[in-house]
Amino acid sequence: MTECAFQCIQEREIENKIEAVVFDTTSSNSGCWKGSVGIFKKLVDRAMLWLACRHHISELHIKHANEVV
Repeated sequence: MTECAFQCIQEREIENKIEAVVFDTTSSNSGCWKGSVGIFKKLVDRAMLWLACRHHISELHIKHANEVV
């Protein structure tokens, strides 16, 4: 999936214009080893702003608070 998206970006010659990546926080996107965002960053080979979905981040805080209570 990541390689296909990167290929589309290269075909349109916009890889140097990407400044940030927006994604939900599933492990398939944000995982340390096989997450698509990390793989994408390696393909682009430069720093980018990671904008994880705030909705999902909030869910994690609520989940942890509910487990404590």
